[in-house]
Amino acid sequence: MKIKEMEYGKESRIELLCKDKYKNYNYYVLNLGTYPTAYIEIPKENKLYRKSYDEIYKIGCDIDVNGGLTYSDNELMGVKSENWFIGWDYAHCGDYCGYDECMPESIRTYGKKWTTKEIIEECKNAIDQIIGFESKEILERPKKIEKIARCDSIKMTHYGELYKPTENEEILRIKINEIIDEINNLKEND
Repeated sequence: MKIKEMEYGKESRIELLCKDKYKNYNYYVLNLGTYPTAYIEIPKENKLYRKSYDEIYKIGCDIDVNGGLTYSDNELMGVKSENWFIGWDYAHCGDYCGYDECMPESIRTYGKKWTTKEIIEECKNAIDQIIGFESKEILERPKKIEKIARCDSIKMTHYGELYKPTENEEILRIKINEIIDEINNLKEND
């Protein structure tokens, strides 16, 4: 991984400071001249693919990054693609911006100058949050397991034969439903 250090300036430009992969997610750190930005490429099979950053927060994926997510699009560094990117910037209150150099000293903010390494760590942290959200979603998908219904009458099987459950099958159905109740109770208490 080749890393360039963030150099703040007074002019806008686009410079790639770092492109790397962490836990199968590509991430990018850019210098826009006056401040840095960070982006994560979202795979097509991920629930966040093609979601706006507002939608991402609405579905409960609270990615905690500097200033919150501010970008979601299929374009990065002026190039459109089939890929989807989410991102954030370092031009918020408390962050240093290069255009401060153009202002009189009395009104400069003197905010935090983020290093490329700090931004890389935040990218990795955000990826861990995305993976955690995806794992949580997978575990929560089955909301409630349905019980096995009682069969009180003789039914026709799909082979055209008549069938009435035995006493042992009814006992087994009751035991299975008790286990289903326990599982559903555990899910409600998590």
